[in-house]
Amino acid sequence: MYDKHLYVFDGNTPREAVIRNYTTDDFNDLIRVQQESLEDEESLNHAVLMEWRNPFKQKQGHN
Repeated sequence: MYDKHLYVFDGNTPREAVIRNYTTDDFNDLIRVQQESLEDEESLNHAVLMEWRNPFKQKQGHN
């Protein structure tokens, strides 16, 4: 039998990650984690890449 454990770091302290489905009660924390994981420059770069990759985006002047 195999047993898998995942860990994340809280500062220098490893903490065991609990993998589960999230609920609507988790939304605020999920948003906070996303905000913390993207610095301003990374967010801009991500937004530019996603805009560039969007196949449904209409080019300006073309409808």
